[in-house]
Amino acid sequence: MANLCKLHGWELRDYPRRVYDAVLFSNEIDMLAIRLKEIYPYISQFVLLESNSAFTSIPKPLNFAMNREKFDFIESRLTYRTIGGRFVKGENPFIEEEYQRVAVDHLLRVAGIEDDDLLIMSDVDEIPSAHTINLLRWCDGPPPIKITLDISLMPNLVQFNPYLGSFQS
Repeated sequence: MANLCKLHGWELRDYPRRVYDAVLFSNEIDMLAIRLKEIYPYISQFVLLESNSAFTSIPKPLNFAMNREKFDFIESRLTYRTIGGRFVKGENPFIEEEYQRVAVDHLLRVAGIEDDDLLIMSDVDEIPSAHTINLLRWCDGPPPIKITLDISLMPNLVQFNPYLGSFQS
């Protein structure tokens, strides 16, 4: 590991930092299983928040809760909570998403995250490389950065283009 740290211009740590993996969960049971099995060896704590509402305020079942036994292998490292949806019809879905992401921030504190820990917060289908996680656990490199986007600005930055059949920024 010392050689890999050096290759990036970083220093080898005396011990690996703790890694927290935080996700908002909706219904992607199989994708979640792939994600957790891929990164399990390198994660100190899994933080999973599930709502009974889609971002669009449509009611949904608590899919993780109904399938929790499939994830017994992470139980000792799992901080799981549910949150009630706000169910505001016609509201911009980004507002509900922001509400749920703020709840994840609070859940991370409950899980015990500290300053030197590494946080991975992404969608369930955005699976980080296990190799990269391990590198970041063991190496001290440039100071940490946090890139955030005010979700309330999203409608102004991202638009659906019907001619392209996709979203564009």
